[in-house]
This record gives sequence, structure tokens and C-alpha cells, in this order.
Amino acid sequence: MLHAAKLKKNCKVLAQTIFAVTICILASCRTVSESKYSLINIDRVFLTTAFGEDCVNTSIHIPDVYKIGLSGACRVTDGDVKCESHLPPSLNWARLLEADYEASNTTGSQPDIREKCIELIHDRGVNHAFNDRLAVAMLALLVISIILNISQLAIALFNESAFGILIFVPAFLDEVILVVCLGLYLGINNHEVGEYIPDGQRVSDMAILGVGFWMLLAIFCVRAISSPALFVVTVIIIVSIPIAIISLLLCLCGGQSTVVAGTSYVVHVVYIPTP
Repeated sequence: MLHAAKLKKNCKVLAQTIFAVTICILASCRTVSESKYSLINIDRVFLTTAFGEDCVNTSIHIPDVYKIGLSGACRVTDGDVKCESHLPPSLNWARLLEADYEASNTTGSQPDIREKCIELIHDRGVNHAFNDRLAVAMLALLVISIILNISQLAIALFNESAFGILIFVPAFLDEVILVVCLGLYLGINNHEVGEYIPDGQRVSDMAILGVGFWMLLAIFCVRAISSPALFVVTVIIIVSIPIAIISLLLCLCGGQSTVVAGTSYVVHVVYIPTP
């Protein structure tokens, strides 16, 4: 009985932790204090790789780091952080760079360089509107995740078992939502960041991935181990996916030879005696 009560308490603590971390991700970059939960970080090293040194130095408004979150965007210059909140959510950091180019007061040959840099931003052909819709979907799913966590806590208050079916169902749905959110984030990041990396150039993934991404990955891992049944289901799914892919490839590659090998021929031999 005491062991069951302890398991129930641990389940509540895990749900509360997921709830709190999800709130931090939703509020990422809304204010200076929440800038530490950014999802994407773009520093001068990346900008130099993507656009060249001239584009980085042509405007004094370009900060050391752009930090982008679901609820806002921040500019960090010499440790000074300035943030602006925005809704609906957007992980489009290029609009900040373009705004800083527009705000620069340049003379001489600098305007030509600035216009060239702005053209480079648009020439990449990134569909920011589509990525913004993905960001809205990600935010909506995280809100649903919070509702599921609240429902799980409410059910746990009136349920004797810490791992009953009524607790397992919202936990499983929450895990599925977190997996989808991770996929949405990686897709957005691939388009909003990857499209600006020139062919043959390498950038540091660790510098680009914000703390918010690692928090999202962490709550998925916590959710996966929040109950024995959910952990077993997660392991089975993870193991089944590569097995299913390998089996499908083997069927596609070996299907034709299998049919040939499985074909049998019957030959009738007639014996005619010689006189």
C-alpha cells in the first residue's frame, strides 16, 4: 500500500514537471527572463556562413545572437537582451535580420551591400508562411498537452492506481503529441535555418538548437518513462519502426527473386524402349 502511494506521488510529480516545462516552452522569448528558453539561436558565425562577412558588418543593428521562441524574439548584444513578443507564433528569424538592415542608416557603398544582403534573404525561397502555420500547430498541440496533463493530475487524485487505464490514455496521447511537436520543430528548423546554409558549408547544430528544443526532448523522455506500460509501448514502437522499414525494403528488393525461386516446373518423361 505504501509502495503504491509512493508510485502515485511520483506520477503526479512527473506530470507537474511536464506541465511546468511545457509552459516555459510556450512562453519562450516573450520577455527577457524567458529568452533562455529559445527554440532557435542564430549567431554572427551562422550569419557569416550564410550571407558573408560584408552582410554581417554592414549594419550596426545586427546583434550578437537572435533568439527565437514561440511567443517572441530577442536580440542579444554584449549581454544586453531586448525582446519583443508576438502572436501568432513564428520562428522566422530572417524577418528580424531584414528589419535590422532596413533600420540601418548607411552611406557610400553600404546601401548597395545592404540591398544585396536583403536580396540574398529572399533568394533562398523559404516559405515562411507555411512554417508559421506549422508553428501555430505546434503551439496548439502544446496547449492540448497541458490540458492532458491537467486531466491526468485530476484523474490521479481520484484513482487508487497510479498506472490505471484512465491515467495511461492521456499519458499516451500526450506522448504522441510531444513526438509530433518534435517533428514539427525539426521540420521548421530544417526550412528556416537549413535553407540558408550554402552547399558544402557546415554549421554547429549545438549553437542553433535553443534550450527550448532540449526541454521539449526532455519532457518527451520523462513522459516515456512516466509509467511502466507507457515505457514498454514506447520501446516496442521504437524497435518496431526500423524492423518494419527493413522488412519492407527486403520485400521490395527480394520480391521478384522470391517469386522465381518459388516457381516449380513439372516435366513428364516418357520412356520408349529400343528394339
